[in-house]
Amino acid sequence: MNEQEVGEKFAEVISSFLNTFSQERQKVAVQKMLRDHRSLQQSTMRFFMVFVEGMAANSHDLRNEAAVELAQAIMALPERVRTLPKV
Repeated sequence: MNEQEVGEKFAEVISSFLNTFSQERQKVAVQKMLRDHRSLQQSTMRFFMVFVEGMAANSHDLRNEAAVELAQAIMALPERVRTLPKV
């Protein structure tokens, strides 16, 4: 698989995982990820910040308006506050 295919598969897995009203599995996943190696935790957070940056520039409607507004507020923070060092 090339990088694009791997990224698309990853996105499909996350979307499928989150496509539920149950938050119990999310809690379990977060607790597991919080036990990951500290460098991996930083990489995970860096990935989430890339997602936040994309959400801030995303079009929205009532279904995701709050998420876009939150992402925009986070992106309004000084870059030194919201940027993680590269490993």
